[in-house]
Order: sequence, then C-alpha cells, then structure tokens
Amino acid sequence: MKRTATRAVLALITALLTLTACSAGAQQRPHVVVTTNILGDITRQIVGDDVPVSVLMTPGADPHSFGITLTPAS
Repeated sequence: MKRTATRAVLALITALLTLTACSAGAQQRPHVVVTTNILGDITRQIVGDDVPVSVLMTPGADPHSFGITLTPAS
C-alpha cells in the first residue's frame, strides 16, 4: 500500500511539472486532469483553488474495471 501511494504522489508531481512546462502563455490557466477520485482530492489539496481539477472516473467507479468513453465534441 505504501509503495502504491508513493507511486501515485510521484506521478502527480510529474504531471504537475509537465503541465507547467507546457504552458502556452500567461493568458491561459492550466487545468489538471486525473484518473481517480483520490488523485483528484490530493491534487486539489496541493493546487488549491488556483487550478481547476477534473477527475475522469465517477465517484464509486471501480478503477480496475474502468474504461473511458469518448463523447464527440459539440
């Protein structure tokens, strides 16, 4: 369990560093997208209200059997 948590935190830090490196300019606000609700909670604690955070999985979804469904852009 400890190893999984460590990996999740390292992945989150890597994602946050990558997002800051990909910034196109000061005009655009970064947006963080994570897969699971727990990563969403951790990310919100780190970034606060400054950065919007989106979670791909719905609350209560099983991460082991989850599949993303793409919807056409409108």
